[in-house]
Amino acid sequence: MPKKRKKVKTQKLSDRVITGVAMGFVCVAILLAIFSFTIYKGMLDYDSSDWIVIAVNVISAMLCGYWVAKTGEGNIIKCGLLPGIIFGFIIAILSLAIRIEAFSMTQSLKILLISAAGSTTGSIIKLCKSNKKYH
Repeated sequence: MPKKRKKVKTQKLSDRVITGVAMGFVCVAILLAIFSFTIYKGMLDYDSSDWIVIAVNVISAMLCGYWVAKTGEGNIIKCGLLPGIIFGFIIAILSLAIRIEAFSMTQSLKILLISAAGSTTGSIIKLCKSNKKYH
């Protein structure tokens, strides 16, 4: 008698989004810790912090989108844009909660757009990598 195949458990999209956003924030914490250490040791000056924070945001958002996208299926809106918007929105809320007098709506929109674009790029990389019709 042949063995029955076990069904592979698939995560729901909401679970993948929560996990992806959490992984993005873990990446943010690690990269910002490395960045602050390099400033503390004098390897970088504080003037370059704007560009480095943007790079950290892009890398973390790409990881978030890559994590949410499911191999072989999904679409870019659900797997890329949605987690990126959630990721950027949480960053904007945190910046508002930490220092309300320095809150800038234009900066928050910029971070939201960068997060959405980075997450969408990460999901596109995963979806195209796994989709055989693109090869």
